[in-house]
Amino acid sequence: MNTGTKQTARILQYMETHGSITALQAMRDLGIYRLAARIHDLKKLHWVIERDYITVSNRYGGVTQIARYQFGTRSNEIDNDYKQFDPEDFKN
Repeated sequence: MNTGTKQTARILQYMETHGSITALQAMRDLGIYRLAARIHDLKKLHWVIERDYITVSNRYGGVTQIARYQFGTRSNEIDNDYKQFDPEDFKN
């Protein structure tokens, strides 16, 4: 199993537990520095993941927007390919 696959499994578990994930949470809690790349990998595997933007404070007292990823709503076109989280998918 390559690192990307292990990381995507950790992202799925995190999102299932916490509802969403940001790049800072991925770095801090999971040690994953390329969250957008792993989200792209998950989308190629037919996971439905949506991105929205939230406003947060930065270290200088200003505000900025960051991406937040969460499980999305199924599209009629991919209902048959929609995956539910199953840790067994990422073993071996």
